[in-house]
Amino acid sequence: MRRSAASCVSSHPRPGIAGRLAGLGAACALLAYPRLREVAPGERAGVLAAARQAELSVVEWIGMVGGTGAVAGLLRYGSGELAAYPLPLLYFVQFAVAAPLLGLAVGPFLLSRTRRGIAHALALRGKDES
Repeated sequence: MRRSAASCVSSHPRPGIAGRLAGLGAACALLAYPRLREVAPGERAGVLAAARQAELSVVEWIGMVGGTGAVAGLLRYGSGELAAYPLPLLYFVQFAVAAPLLGLAVGPFLLSRTRRGIAHALALRGKDES
């Protein structure tokens, strides 16, 4: 027996791409910031936003500057060796290589700052509750 098109439609809406990406982002945030599990799901975005406003420590700042300088130094090329390629292509390839390298070189310092900010926010919440 054939079903009509109306009977195949579920009463529960499926999340679109934006909903799935938001769910993936929330899952990745919990992996990167385990202490975020101590916060109610509805309050996590606010705590995370406040944690990202924390000041960089001297070590984090030096690490970010050094990581950016190291990536810039790795991506230098001589003017004669790649002259056969068009300049926009060279810039695009350099950007495509620099983005993941910057993530690896600078990302840990940003994670450290945000984790410290989350710990500070949770400590403030603990003082407010007691």
